[in-house]
Amino acid sequence: MVGEFEVVQHPQIRHVNLFLIDVIYRTPHLHRDFEINLVLKGSPRIVCQNQVCTVPVGDIVLLNPNQPHEIKTGDGSACILCIQVSPDLFRDIPPLENIHFDAVLPFKYIPKTQCGEIRRLVIELAIHYVSNASNYEILCSGLLNVLMYCWLEKLPSHQIGREEYRAAMKRVERLNRILKYVDDNYTRKICLSDIAKKEGLSLHYLSHFVKNNLNQTFQNYVTMVRFSHACKLLRYNNRTILDICLESGFSDPRYLTKTFMQNTGMTPGKYRTQYREPRPPSVSDDSRSLQQYYSQSDTIRILKEYCGIPKDDRSDGIWELLTAHPDR
Repeated sequence: MVGEFEVVQHPQIRHVNLFLIDVIYRTPHLHRDFEINLVLKGSPRIVCQNQVCTVPVGDIVLLNPNQPHEIKTGDGSACILCIQVSPDLFRDIPPLENIHFDAVLPFKYIPKTQCGEIRRLVIELAIHYVSNASNYEILCSGLLNVLMYCWLEKLPSHQIGREEYRAAMKRVERLNRILKYVDDNYTRKICLSDIAKKEGLSLHYLSHFVKNNLNQTFQNYVTMVRFSHACKLLRYNNRTILDICLESGFSDPRYLTKTFMQNTGMTPGKYRTQYREPRPPSVSDDSRSLQQYYSQSDTIRILKEYCGIPKDDRSDGIWELLTAHPDR
């Protein structure tokens, strides 16, 4: 994806996108939507807001619009249910105008007795969205509003003022230019000083800017982009290690091997042997990431198996979330 600024499409319900995905690595990116991620398998590490959060199965990650984030899973993969919601869906709801939630892991702030019900609400929303049953648009919109109500009642948050919004957009635009530059040039020698000249900024300032927004140094980010591209080539074609090294932007095979040992604990050759597979048609090619989207039928099956929802069953306890007294 050019620049790693994701323009989220809303193919079914206006302002809403939902999918089930198997992720090995997702490069740092951002978009204009709220994002709710429910982990169904694995223990992914979400890197954002100068912190790394290891997310266990059954937990939820809540991301704000324009919040850079990265997903790492080590040598395995993670199955994640992702719901992306445009702020425009809540444009006429005053409490949600320019809201910014201060909790990446919302279940830390919610009583355990209600976490299971929220998890079930998210699953039910997803099943109705994917199933396209009669009047599913109304039901999904209603469930989303219940979910946002829960976040507002339980989570720390603040309203973004005009000055903070302007500063955030300026930051996003600069970050997008940096990510696009890396995306366009990672196969050859690349220096942060070149970007600093283009931006009219000092190298020192831009170095701190990258570290603060991507939670890693510029060189480490470039290395991870090259690494994820090398992983994809190793998994899905028969090119030599040297060819893959050069195509991915690594200076020599020793550097490639060192990077693989640090991130997977194995050499590129062993990685290829262990993860070699024919290229499935549903693998995403829009970025340097390693991820695979599930089909509609597989999504429904996996979601129902995950929480044991029988066909046509609906959650009877959702309304308890509406009547429960908020824990302030």
